[in-house]
Amino acid sequence: MMARGLAFLLRRSIPKTSEITMEVLATAAEGTAPILADECNDLGLRVVHVRRDGVVLDLNTTSTAKALVHLRVATRLLLALDDVRCRDANDLYGSLKQIDWPRWLDDRHTIAVHATGALPGSPEAPERRGPPARGPAIRNHVFASQRGKDAICDVLRGKFDARPNVDLEDPDVRIVLRFRGDRCGVYLDISGEAMHRRGYRIDAVPAPMKETLAAAAVAIVDWDGTRPLIDPMCGSGTLIIEALMRHLNIAPGLHRDFAIERWPNHGEAVGLLLDKERDAAKEAADAAIANASGLKVIAGDFDRAALRATRTHLERAGLTDLVEVVRHNVRRMDTDLADAVVICNPPYGERIGGSTVTDLYEAMAQRWATLDRADVWVLDGHDDFVSRFGYRPRRSWMLRNGQLHVRWHHFRLTETDRLRGRSEPEVSVDDPAEVDQDPTAAGPVAVEAPEIADVRADEAGAPSP
Repeated sequence: MMARGLAFLLRRSIPKTSEITMEVLATAAEGTAPILADECNDLGLRVVHVRRDGVVLDLNTTSTAKALVHLRVATRLLLALDDVRCRDANDLYGSLKQIDWPRWLDDRHTIAVHATGALPGSPEAPERRGPPARGPAIRNHVFASQRGKDAICDVLRGKFDARPNVDLEDPDVRIVLRFRGDRCGVYLDISGEAMHRRGYRIDAVPAPMKETLAAAAVAIVDWDGTRPLIDPMCGSGTLIIEALMRHLNIAPGLHRDFAIERWPNHGEAVGLLLDKERDAAKEAADAAIANASGLKVIAGDFDRAALRATRTHLERAGLTDLVEVVRHNVRRMDTDLADAVVICNPPYGERIGGSTVTDLYEAMAQRWATLDRADVWVLDGHDDFVSRFGYRPRRSWMLRNGQLHVRWHHFRLTETDRLRGRSEPEVSVDDPAEVDQDPTAAGPVAVEAPEIADVRADEAGAPSP
């Protein structure tokens, strides 16, 4: 077991083409870490432990390339360099100067430093341990980033007689400082641009759903292709596309580059491995799409702009021939596919939908009442959704869509599941999934693990966030 907070086990200088072992944090959106852990295990990646903010992996360069190309739920991959003391600004500067930065950086590649998490002395920080701070306080994340940059550049200037330039927009190497009070995890960003950016989505619609959240949602559904799949409020098509990509095992990262390819050390070698992984993934995707048969997949929406976006994104993902795109009003949609799997992200009223959104929920239930053999999955971000929809969810998962706490409900629209009253009963949470409270996590993260609520026969709904 590698020591926590130490990325590389090898103590000597490593040739650029050597296989190296590293500790990598695959970050995850709130509530999705256990889903990501399952995905890592399915890919054969070595899971060290699961944290509230992601999954710690033990990877070499080959498995790093595999993770970058194939992980669907991870939001970023971060290489762990060290875990340092940071009671004050002087402490942070001195601790960061002890890291062997020339091993990773030089004076010719641009850098950026990004700080996040609970700063020392902040209300969110864990209780301080050890002697009190003596130097200047770390006032905010910008100041922390600046002190981090100073320490790194001073080390590199001592080695190369020059310092790297800073590029906040598009650096070659991005250093991440994840604070949790008077400790700070130090990472290099392996992935670069957030991993929800698959490359197929270019047209924005109101209240978009990130691809990584959609991937987590459809992983819970686990659609096997034997039944019709319908998204009656498809927006830009993200749920449908992610469901199809998962079913056909199309790698989400086959059309994009990653930050590690630009690193001065090991970047070229890892880039070659990534090229090999992407080429194999593209070949497998082309074969899977060409051989796909017997699927019935429908993406519908009333908004013409949303449908245009869906068609564009399906084309860019290579899935146009597998999906029927239709314009309909969800209040009057065709419901003759009684055994379908329905997935949807209706308006919440927070950003779109307004005061009529609860009327829409009631109309959905009325129109879908004939789908008594269907499995209906709804992403719910409205406190009154379950009571207005009128059915008791079989199970509910707590997730987060952007800044909104949401619930991914599984419904069966039978008479047994129908609510008899207008008010939404409380839900007790049974057998929550275990997620390690790792001391290297960046600050307190208010997360409930997915699959937290097994709804009993005499209960309904999900707790408000």
